[in-house]
Amino acid sequence: MKLGKLAAWVLFYAFDARNGAAFAQRVERWGYDAIWIPEAHGRDPLIGASWILANTTMLKVATGVANIYARDSLATVNAQYALAEQSEDVFCLELEYRTSLLLKDFAVISTKNRSLR
Repeated sequence: MKLGKLAAWVLFYAFDARNGAAFAQRVERWGYDAIWIPEAHGRDPLIGASWILANTTMLKVATGVANIYARDSLATVNAQYALAEQSEDVFCLELEYRTSLLLKDFAVISTKNRSLR
């Protein structure tokens, strides 16, 4: 997936579900190519991404970023595959790490049979 030049970085946790979907639709109508949602306070970015993807038609969604220490690697990569498939490949998972060894281990597990999209 190629991200365009115009994207919105949104604190999606600030919205309830209905208003978050409406805001994402507005961002899409404004001509933004993508929306980035962080893992911050109170909400899982993968759940937020699935809600945005379900309520928009062309908007790309990316985590900006999801913390690898907060989730199991197999569950994370499986969620990434499912969201990419269900959204026709407009979901981008960006992971945050602090230790290169942990990232290397995660990359080996998650890219054994398929590459991250």
